[in-house]
Amino acid sequence: MIKLTKLNDANFYLNCEQIEKVECHPDTTVTMMNGHVYIVKEDIDILMEKVIEYKRSFFNLPDQKGWTLSGYFKCCRFTSRNCSNSFGSRR
Repeated sequence: MIKLTKLNDANFYLNCEQIEKVECHPDTTVTMMNGHVYIVKEDIDILMEKVIEYKRSFFNLPDQKGWTLSGYFKCCRFTSRNCSNSFGSRR
């Protein structure tokens, strides 16, 4: 689980295994597989860094040089060009 911040500054933990998509319009909106929607203060890049950090610790992976968000997005079929686009959409 990853720690996020609601717009009212309340912290909460989110199961990042259940994220369906993340959008930025203009606030970061996280939609879960069950349809629940969370609006958080963290931007998309910070959110993805937290997810990658969680996955790395969960699978006990070393911090590899050259590991970038674009590499992660490619292998997971995510796209993130700028904040106006979403990632995690099924194609």
